Amino acid sequence: MTELPNLEILAKRLGAVDETILAIFARRMELAAQVERYKRSQGQPIIREEIEDARVMKAAQEWAKKYGVRSHFAGALMYFSILQSCHEQLRLLQGDHSLEKTPRDRKQALLDLTERVAPWYEEKFLGGTFSTDSYLRFEREVLDRIVENMSKDERERALDLGCATGIQAARLAARFDRVVGYDISPHMIREAKKKSIGNAEFFVHDLDEGNLSFPQTSVSFAALSMGTGSDIREIRKLLANLHDVLSPGGKLFASFYNLDALVYKQFLPWPLGLAAQINLDEECLDVHLDTETGPEVFSVFARPYTFADVESMVSDQHFVIDEMYTYPTVSSVLPGNLLVEGLLGEEIEKIDRGLSNEGNEHGAYTIVVATRV
Repeated sequence: MTELPNLEILAKRLGAVDETILAIFARRMELAAQVERYKRSQGQPIIREEIEDARVMKAAQEWAKKYGVRSHFAGALMYFSILQSCHEQLRLLQGDHSLEKTPRDRKQALLDLTERVAPWYEEKFLGGTFSTDSYLRFEREVLDRIVENMSKDERERALDLGCATGIQAARLAARFDRVVGYDISPHMIREAKKKSIGNAEFFVHDLDEGNLSFPQTSVSFAALSMGTGSDIREIRKLLANLHDVLSPGGKLFASFYNLDALVYKQFLPWPLGLAAQINLDEECLDVHLDTETGPEVFSVFARPYTFADVESMVSDQHFVIDEMYTYPTVSSVLPGNLLVEGLLGEEIEKIDRGLSNEGNEHGAYTIVVATRV
């Protein structure tokens, strides 16, 4: 007789299923926010009983039969889900009534977000999901390899643009004579300065406003990591400025959100393994955060680019492209709560790395490495 799994094993399986159910409900609440915005823009009522009743009946009859559950249970579950959705829409209706977000609104949202997360950014916010953690490992390995291939004489001044709390700057400081980090957030810069890195300086600076204050050809290396290239409205202007300040043979490392990514090709109803996702409808990055007053969404500016767009932008500023990758592909479309460290995660990461080495253009981020000539 086959031995049945014990209660401890079954409890873990039940826990995984229960967590997935809650994560999908959270995903539904994200959609509720979009529904509220649309209804408000069209002057439609939040509660529409005929439509909600029809959805409950569909669940109780068609979906219950399809998935082999009792019709009363399916109807009750759907009713509760719709009730919570309407509650969320009413809550949002009582809040911010501005439908159109200006560039200033997006920038303020970024400053508000960084003020909240800066003290614990590295501990809880950065990464924390399988796909984002996998990307950070991949990005770090590519960046380290590029720097290691530079001679010691070439490692003079490095720039970390969009430096956040200075994680990347600290790594660069171990290899370059001097490192300068810029970030728009004074709260992030304050945390970076706490690291007390002797050969690194940190400044509050909006990369969309004003040039980098360095003499021409005085910089050896410049990094825009973790999708920072997509966070800057005037990215072409910044690339031109970087070409001016980089020395001949200097290296550019830049990361962008990838418009060609598989994760953006169709709607996926489950929670994803990325810490934040691009909202293509509103050209922004939606960052979800649990706060003391409940969940909040901070919508900050981010413009994804196709693989070809990135290649063209960098080449047009007279850089020679050395390498381009997109990463991750598979893990970015799978349910994030089910991907954990272990054999499953390791094998999926191997697949993603193999795809990146084969020239796949559908990963969540595009990385470009280029040389200033």
